[in-house]
Amino acid sequence: MKSLRDMYMTAAPRMLRGYNGQGLIWALAVIQDATLAWSLEALLAKYPSFASEESMALIAENRRLFRGFAEPKAAFALRAIGWLDAHRRRGHCFALLEALAGYLAPFKVPMHVVNDSGLWYSRDGDGVESWHRADPTNFDWDGRKSKRTWVILYPPPELWTAGPPLGDPALWGGAVGSTAHTIGSTATPQQVADVRQIVRAISARHSQVEYVIVCFDQSFDPQSPPGAPMPDGTWGFWSLVGDPPTPARNVACCYWPIWKDFE
Repeated sequence: MKSLRDMYMTAAPRMLRGYNGQGLIWALAVIQDATLAWSLEALLAKYPSFASEESMALIAENRRLFRGFAEPKAAFALRAIGWLDAHRRRGHCFALLEALAGYLAPFKVPMHVVNDSGLWYSRDGDGVESWHRADPTNFDWDGRKSKRTWVILYPPPELWTAGPPLGDPALWGGAVGSTAHTIGSTATPQQVADVRQIVRAISARHSQVEYVIVCFDQSFDPQSPPGAPMPDGTWGFWSLVGDPPTPARNVACCYWPIWKDFE
């Protein structure tokens, strides 16, 4: 696109085509060109496909979307274009899985949402969605039926890995004392907080999400029969009574409570 400077030079009368005349035209037109460029940039800033990185943060806040810590700009722009459709589906388990997958992009993270009635909603790393009902239920957390759900994530090793054992003496006063450390995985405190915030914002209010389970093996299969290694009614507490006590839950996973700050 031609600038106003070029257009003015082309249309200028002979008396303004000399050295001094061209300088005068350029001095006036360059301000107009800058004003037009600024106006065009301001106009396009609200459109995700044309917005700058700085504008993307404002678009995410305005449209109440959560941009991932490593999500490419082009991928977030596509999600931002469909923001109204995304909000229309709020409360549905597939909408929650879609929001989490967007936040964790570009990493391919298989994930599930399961309730205590054995209804599974799944999304694989490529975004293919499916659902399955286990009858009888194969996900019995603590023996109670109270319209609760759980989110299960299978992060690849390039995203998160399991944290070191808490019995490692090198942790205390070391990694555990660092503000960049979380217990149980290599996820940062900000990443954990963001995932919890997404779940709170997108999940249905009639079915409370208890935990995000970050699993570093493939323990949870929607097709599994009831009983171990699935939750068998004893997972309400961390350990089983005995001498010595034994873990009640899968130790290959870490558990992020959604509505409680700690346990």
